[in-house]
Amino acid sequence: MVLNDRSQSIVLRRAETTLAAQSFRVERISKAALYRDDASRERRSDVCLLGAANADIAIGDRFNADGGLLYQVNFIQPNRTYATLAEAVVVK
Repeated sequence: MVLNDRSQSIVLRRAETTLAAQSFRVERISKAALYRDDASRERRSDVCLLGAANADIAIGDRFNADGGLLYQVNFIQPNRTYATLAEAVVVK
C-alpha cells in the first residue's frame, strides 16, 4: 500500500489532549506561499496526509513533523472505507 511508502509517526494534538502516535504519509500538494504584515511573516503550504482507515484525526488537530514544522488539519475526506485522506496546512 502507498501508505507504507515513506510513512512517518505523527503525534496529533487536539485542544489540550495529545493523542498516541499514528502512522501517516505526508506529501506536499502545493507550492509554499509567504504571507507578511507589519508585525510578522508566515509561510504556508498545503499537504496531504494518508493514514489507516481507523486513524484518530479531526479537523483542527495540530502536529509537528519534517524538522519541527507545525501543521494544522483543515479537511478530512468523508469516505474512510480503505484509508484516511486528510489535508493540512503547514505554518512555519
